Amino acid sequence: RRSEAAALFRGSLLASPLHAAAYQSLARIHHADEKPIEAARSYAASISLSPTWSDNYKNLGLLLDKRSPLKYAAVQAYLAALSLAPTNRELFLLVGDALKLLNRTQAANLTFELAVQRDVMAHMQQRPLHYIHGLKARPWWPTRTFAWIPNLLAQHKT
Repeated sequence: RRSEAAALFRGSLLASPLHAAAYQSLARIHHADEKPIEAARSYAASISLSPTWSDNYKNLGLLLDKRSPLKYAAVQAYLAALSLAPTNRELFLLVGDALKLLNRTQAANLTFELAVQRDVMAHMQQRPLHYIHGLKARPWWPTRTFAWIPNLLAQHKT
């Protein structure tokens, strides 16, 4: 089915070659199909048509991040996205985690500290639960923070 979608996006680009979203959608299909050169070309076309669309840079970063020698380029793409979407939590995590993998721990920590300063994260070690294998869900804030929590817990126990 992805090949059918790719054909439709190519057709739409023939009709409207300045359609940035079609290029990005085609790039995501190439990315999923493990065609990195085609994906990079489509992301580049989308970026040239819509240079202020942060998802273009984020998705290009995700493509580059899979390839170890290109991890620095991935960080640059994530930073470009973050400059356009300065309160996007996912981008802070992507930048910081990529910097950690590059052994740039101090830069990673500064990234997470900036996220806390911008009120994007409550703590610089905050991560979505799916990032940590085996971690059980529990609130990182006191349960008395919200008046409705005791009622919810009482209903859950019954």
